[in-house]
This record gives sequence, C-alpha cells and structure tokens, in this order.
Amino acid sequence: MSYLNSGIEQGAPLHLGGDYHGQESYYINPIIFTNAKRDMMIAQREIVSPVGVVIKFEYEDGVICQANGTVDGLAAAVFIQDINCVVNTAHRLKAGIAWVSVSRRYPIGRRRD
Repeated sequence: MSYLNSGIEQGAPLHLGGDYHGQESYYINPIIFTNAKRDMMIAQREIVSPVGVVIKFEYEDGVICQANGTVDGLAAAVFIQDINCVVNTAHRLKAGIAWVSVSRRYPIGRRRD
C-alpha cells in the first residue's frame, strides 16, 4: 500500500481502483494511475500487484530513457502506431521480456473455438 499512497501523495491521478477486494482481505482491486511523472516512485519501481502506471511521451527517446532508467526491468510492453518503429524500440529496452503491440489474447488469424 505504500506505493499506492506515494502515487496519490505525489499527484498521480488515481483513475481506477485502490480499494480492497472484499471486507476482510489483503488483496486490492486493479489500480490505474494516469498522467504520472517519470520521477514518481510508482514509475520508478516495478510494483508486484495489479497496478498500471500511464505516462505520456511524444518521442521514442523519452520512452527509452524512462524504461531503462528504472531500478527494475522485468517486463515491458510497447504500443506504437508506427509498425516500423516498434521493433527498434523493443530492442532498445533493457527488460527481461518485451511484448510488442499485443492487445489481443489470441494471435491474429486464429480463432478460439
């Protein structure tokens, strides 16, 4: 909960969630912070819980700088409109694994029967 509290205290809007799941539980519902800043704790640490942190960028170099400038780096996901740019961006990330423009549970062209 300290990460959640730090996000709120540092001014990241809590877009969704933040409440406990059930009345007597240590589990929290998924959380999404929007308009976070690069130096916020929620953007610097990999939080092991259902927390998403949204940071807007205009240029690819800003994204790379943010992603590679964090303490952790277990996983990354890259969503870019320019398909020619996405592979280059993924290769520049220092992460254990990087997903590229994946927004479907199943691969394109395959049906789940």
